[in-house]
Amino acid sequence: MALTLSTLSNDIILEILSPLSRKDLYNVALVSSWLAGPAHRLLYRSIDLKLRFPTKAEHAMEDKNLHIFARLVDTLTENPHLQPYVSRLCVKVWMYTRQHRFEDHANLLGLLPNLQSLSLQPPPYDFQLSMLASPVLQTLHLDFSNGRDHNGEGQSPDPLDIIERVLWAPHLRRLLVEGISFTSVFSQIFQAHQSRSSPITDLQFRTCSQEKIGSFPNILACIKALERFTFEILTPWETSHGYAKGVEPATLGQAIGMHSESLVHLEIVSSDAAEFSQTSLFGGLAGYPKLKKLAIPDELLYNVSDELLSLIDVLPPNLEELQLQFAMLRTQGNDPSRSLRLDRLLQLAAAKEARIPALRRIIVWCQPCECWSNDGSRYGPLSDMDDLRDVFQKVGVEFEFLSEPYFVETPFGGEESDRLFSWSEAEDEE
Repeated sequence: MALTLSTLSNDIILEILSPLSRKDLYNVALVSSWLAGPAHRLLYRSIDLKLRFPTKAEHAMEDKNLHIFARLVDTLTENPHLQPYVSRLCVKVWMYTRQHRFEDHANLLGLLPNLQSLSLQPPPYDFQLSMLASPVLQTLHLDFSNGRDHNGEGQSPDPLDIIERVLWAPHLRRLLVEGISFTSVFSQIFQAHQSRSSPITDLQFRTCSQEKIGSFPNILACIKALERFTFEILTPWETSHGYAKGVEPATLGQAIGMHSESLVHLEIVSSDAAEFSQTSLFGGLAGYPKLKKLAIPDELLYNVSDELLSLIDVLPPNLEELQLQFAMLRTQGNDPSRSLRLDRLLQLAAAKEARIPALRRIIVWCQPCECWSNDGSRYGPLSDMDDLRDVFQKVGVEFEFLSEPYFVETPFGGEESDRLFSWSEAEDEE
């Protein structure tokens, strides 16, 4: 019996239509009333509002953006059958002004009963915990790097104050925060009586200033059991030397160590200008029994130039994937500890079966200054990396060497992170 579209199930039709662009889905909905339902479901599954304010004709553009925002609210209000389709929403505003603000976030979120992921870039001034009341909303992305929303008097909330509110959203499990500084003045904002009570299990801080560690330990102390943690440290070139003492590896290790029993995935990464004190170490990870995926600068774990220190002694016993970062901005010539780094990797390969039998992947990330060209050769002969690849292959471990300036371009930085918090998929399709 021949199959026709009318005999196919909704799931199959959705699978057939899902590769289409938003423009094509819109056209399908216009020309076929029978396919309009599945097309609308895909169109409204993920909504991106990217509102920009150019310098020219600013007021006209503000009015247009406000109209776009209001039109979405009106469309969902007038078509309640569309509301359950929305599972992901991103509202990105490049500049807030004192004359026009977007005050309907709460109304918009109230129309989305099945919203699972929300991105606010930046969060609105009147952000309230009640906006996150949906029982299915588990992922929240707060981006302060494009500026902050202001009230009528030009006042803006501190990002840490907003983070303090959302940590106790009852159903929230994943929180990604970008573009903040952990200033010490706000270190008491997270109260002691709230210790180890937040339900967050996946916490990611990206492009954070290395200025001061401030309230960072207090935030981690609020969380009951952290399973994944990402900490991306941003150090500006022009102030890197003065800021280098801001994040002490030992303090960082103590704060994260509160979750040593629950962490499965840990990423600590620094920008190419970062520099850490060698008199203060993160500490070994042997006491992290569940840790399977680890990305970390090697100089946090031990004094790289100390010939007596071994990599195998500081790694968790059940590790499956390891990414070691070597920031090269301050190494303008050859790496003086290169041979020690190679020897430690060879020792790891030799001890793999006895000490870390689950290990299956290693990435050595030589992180160059982003202005360099042909920077891969600065690490040394690539033939050494080929030799290491052969050695690890013999013990069943995939070995990779890469030379990229940015965290998001590395295997760990570009994997689940980009899939989970990718807010620009539809930008080129609009």
